[in-house]
Amino acid sequence: MNYLKNYSIPFKGLRDGTHVFDFEVDKKFFEQFEHSEIENGKFSVVVKLEKNATFMALDFITKGTIELECDRCLEKFDLNVESEDRIIIKFGEEIFDSRYIGEEIQEVTHQQSELNVAQNIYEFIHLHLPYKRVHPDDEHGNPTCSKEILKSLGKYIIQKEHEPDPRWDKLKGLLKK
Repeated sequence: MNYLKNYSIPFKGLRDGTHVFDFEVDKKFFEQFEHSEIENGKFSVVVKLEKNATFMALDFITKGTIELECDRCLEKFDLNVESEDRIIIKFGEEIFDSRYIGEEIQEVTHQQSELNVAQNIYEFIHLHLPYKRVHPDDEHGNPTCSKEILKSLGKYIIQKEHEPDPRWDKLKGLLKK
């Protein structure tokens, strides 16, 4: 059985209105995607589906933790991630105006009976990964990385004192006039 089939929403028989679906995401979920940046994580995803005759709005509320490698000390740490994302699903036979079809607006045919949201969940979690992945600071603003690694890195930091550039001295005199 295809594991990602567990992330399908059968919308065909649903009445118009709001419906809520709960999904759990774990290590096995991320293993289903090749080249995933995330190897391990645990998330709870609530999808609120608002169905109308011509479209569906899906709100994804994601909460959980990801195991990441620190860019500074290379040790593993857990990062808390919370996000809210939205997509609109249009019903139609063909795309009439492709300018509006993209990441936030998608289209399904009237013949489809279910919508698999696994790819959406995967992409939303990846979109909320930080660029700089380091251990969070403690309550005093100090890094919580490995003390030994920070001590080793400290040996290589060059402290350069800032000396004023003498070329600007004449221009500073203009400010005084």
